Amino acid sequence: MYWNKEMEKITGRDKKEAIKKEVKEILGFDFSWEEIQRSLEFEEEFFIRNWPIKDHFEEEHLLNLHFFLWKKEGKKTNVMCLVEDVTQKARWGENIRQMEKLSSISRFIASVAHEINNPLTVISGYTQMLLQKAKENRQCEVCRATQRGLEKIEKEAEYCGRLIQELVDFSKPMILNKEDIDLNFLVQDSLSVLDVLMDDKIKLELNFSNDVLLVRVDKSRMRQVFLNLAKNALEAMKEEGGKLQINTRIAPLEHFSFPENGTGNGRFVEIEFIDRGKGIPEKTLPHIFEPFFTTKEKGTGLGLSISYSIVRAHKGWIEVSSQEGGGARIKVFLPQGGGN
Repeated sequence: MYWNKEMEKITGRDKKEAIKKEVKEILGFDFSWEEIQRSLEFEEEFFIRNWPIKDHFEEEHLLNLHFFLWKKEGKKTNVMCLVEDVTQKARWGENIRQMEKLSSISRFIASVAHEINNPLTVISGYTQMLLQKAKENRQCEVCRATQRGLEKIEKEAEYCGRLIQELVDFSKPMILNKEDIDLNFLVQDSLSVLDVLMDDKIKLELNFSNDVLLVRVDKSRMRQVFLNLAKNALEAMKEEGGKLQINTRIAPLEHFSFPENGTGNGRFVEIEFIDRGKGIPEKTLPHIFEPFFTTKEKGTGLGLSISYSIVRAHKGWIEVSSQEGGGARIKVFLPQGGGN
C-alpha cells in the first residue's frame, strides 16, 4: 500500500514495482508470511535481523525488518514495516572482528617464528658445510648422491626461511612511509609486471576515473596489495580465460562517518577488481582473509591476510562478493586525500 523514497533507494525498486505486490515477492522471503501474520494477531512485534536482498545492480544489502500492527479495518489487518539498511554496520562489525583475530594470531606467530628460526639456522649451516665437503669429492658416487640430497635440504630450508620471514613481517607492527600519489598512476604502475601472467585467453580492461584521485599511502605496500589481488584474479581465470576489469572511482559514501577507522569526513576512493574466473565457494568466502587459509596447491595463505592488514593500516577496508562459477568482485576502499 505504501513504499517511500528510502525503500526505492535501498532496494532499487521504484514505487510502481512495489505497490500491490506480495511482500515475499519484493523482499524475497523464503519463509511463511502466515508466520508473521499469526504473531501479529496476538499484537506481538515481529523482527527479522540481517535479511539479505539484492538490488538491480546485484549488490547485496542487509536489512533489519521490524513488523508491527498499524490498524485494523474490520477483518482486514494493516501492517507497518520499518526497514533499516544495516549493510555498512554489519561489514564494519566483521572488519573489527577480523582485526581482533589477526592481532591475536600475529602475537602467536611472532613467538612461534622465533622458536623455529633458531633450529632452522643450525640446519642450514650444517647443510652448507656438508654440501661443500660433498662437492670436493666429485669422484665418489656416494658423495654425488649425498650432494643431491643436501641440495634438496638446502632448497627446502631456504623456502622455510622465506616463509618465516613472511610470518615475522606479518606479525610486526606495520610502519608506513606515506606519500601523496595519484591512485590511477599507482594502480597502473602496480600492474606493469603482470605481462608474464597474461596470454591470449586473458584480457585486462582498465576503467579509470577522470577525477584526480589523490591518496596518501605507502607506495610499495599498496603496490603489493594491488599486485596480489590482480594475480589472484588472473590465476582464477588461468584455465578458462576471461577478462580482468579494474575500475577506480570516488566512492559514494559522503554521508557515512567511520569513527572506528579514524576518518571523520567519510570521503573514500574505490578500486574494484572484477574477474570472470571460477569464483569463491560460499563456505570458503568468510575465511579468505585468515592467515594460512589457502586453496592453492603451493600457497602460503598469507597473501590476502597481509593485503587486508595493509589496507586497514591505511584506514581503509576490503569488500568481497563472489559465487562459485560466477567470478569475483573485490573492492578496496581508501580515504580520499590521504590522512596522517
